[in-house]
Amino acid sequence: MTTTALPAWFQTPENRFRTAAFWFWHHLPTPQMCREAIADMKRAGLGCILVQARLAMPLSNYLSPDYLALCRLVSDLAEEHGLTIQIYDEYGWMSGHGGGRTVQDADHLRERHLFWTSGLLQNGQVTLRISDINTTFLDFLGPAGRRWTYDGGEPRWGLWQIVGGGIILSRTTLQPSQITFSETDEAGCTVQITAPDLPDGTQVAVFVAATCLTSRLINYLLPEAAERFTDRVYAPLRDAFPKAEAFFFDHPYAGFYTWNGQNSGPEVDAIRNSLFWDDSLLHAGINCADLLDAVYGTDPQAASRRADVFEIYSRQMHQAFFGTLRRWCDAHDIGLTGHELLPHVGGWNLLGGLGSIDARVAPGVDYFEIDSFRTQTVTDAADYRPQLSAILGDSLARAHGRTRCTVEQYSTGREAGRPSLYGQWDLSLSRLRAQMIRHILQGARRVLLHALFLPDAIHPNPSHQSDPRFDFAPGFNLQPWWDDAPDLLEEVARLSAFLEDGTPIRSVALFYPMEDLREGNNIPDCAAHFGLWAEALMDAGVEYTVIDER
Repeated sequence: MTTTALPAWFQTPENRFRTAAFWFWHHLPTPQMCREAIADMKRAGLGCILVQARLAMPLSNYLSPDYLALCRLVSDLAEEHGLTIQIYDEYGWMSGHGGGRTVQDADHLRERHLFWTSGLLQNGQVTLRISDINTTFLDFLGPAGRRWTYDGGEPRWGLWQIVGGGIILSRTTLQPSQITFSETDEAGCTVQITAPDLPDGTQVAVFVAATCLTSRLINYLLPEAAERFTDRVYAPLRDAFPKAEAFFFDHPYAGFYTWNGQNSGPEVDAIRNSLFWDDSLLHAGINCADLLDAVYGTDPQAASRRADVFEIYSRQMHQAFFGTLRRWCDAHDIGLTGHELLPHVGGWNLLGGLGSIDARVAPGVDYFEIDSFRTQTVTDAADYRPQLSAILGDSLARAHGRTRCTVEQYSTGREAGRPSLYGQWDLSLSRLRAQMIRHILQGARRVLLHALFLPDAIHPNPSHQSDPRFDFAPGFNLQPWWDDAPDLLEEVARLSAFLEDGTPIRSVALFYPMEDLREGNNIPDCAAHFGLWAEALMDAGVEYTVIDER
């Protein structure tokens, strides 16, 4: 008598096929809460959990002895119930700051940015002002977001530096002696350019750098910032979760600053936000003439040089941050996963989901390079409509010798005309099922739910920094249909296991236009063109894979 092993989809699915979930801690749970929650996660059919401290938790509690002790308890309980752990690496998100611990007593690691402005010479001189430096990206978080990002809740700037300046049309650089500060303060700076040999009406520009003295965000161009992040955040979390399979980074990104005086050149949309700055970029090959082209250039040669600037810039940023994290994880025998900024989230247009920012200035856009630092691919999905996320994630994984991906699924209020944070407490189980199956069929190995809540999270507390009820609802485990979730999660896990050994039949390669994204203005036409093809092919039932131009 011979026996044949049952196929994976017929057996009890492994955790890698089972739904994962963030577990939001809006405060420190009690040990009993942890025991009951982990048992319920097992009952529901989850396979992996990630503890995530949220803004309602006092910042002083993050990575405190009590916090880490509860993490150790969760680690033990997860092992007891056969659940997998991944380590979410931040307080809130924007991986790198560690709730401010990375830059604490290390001001030189705080975010430092490059700003620019321009004007016309008159009688051989011009006075230029940079002021009202602001970021609106976090406005949806309200005052809580400001208090989270900045000491004292407001950005203050200092350590001003003249990087260079020049004549816009000719790419001719000015001498350092021709550019001086006449005033610097916490809100901006005033620069005097003196060039008596140039005719009236000559358009000149200046580039200056400054450090946000109150920001908890890091300068992603500095390997030392990532090294300190691993020392202060990764090390204690690794000790607390000794059997975790991977660290999970989330959405590391720039401050997306705008300012008065920014859009004063002939190409007002070339770069929408400030760039991170470190003088090492000058040594890497970016000079003042290149910056003039990148910001103000309008001809094809300028566009090509703009792409070169962003290639150097992103390569240095990715190596400094993701490269450092990967080396630490390799040395400590743990994987690295997570996702970068994904401005296509919720749709098909490559820049259609977060169109108010310039994604090139953040760790993002070059998804194929970033995925080379991961051991597992993760992409982000917003709301409950068809979108690019799973297809792109699977394409990235296969480009690096892996298959399939995890899709983080979160809910905003935008589908129902509400503010993003209000989310969807009215989400139905059938809509969730349709979206999860869609992700699995398009290339996901599992879905990561955003998120499970603590049982008392829906009760507002005036002392909270933010209201947990409106923290990207729903808390899936607080939904009236959560008792019925095990059937859905089992169905999706078995479907994923069934598909694991199959090979997708994809007759079309959809080209990812990296060079055009870097060359163009901050919302180039190619982003929409890509999205039109991606959606049309999917609607027509034509399977495709996204390919890197390299």
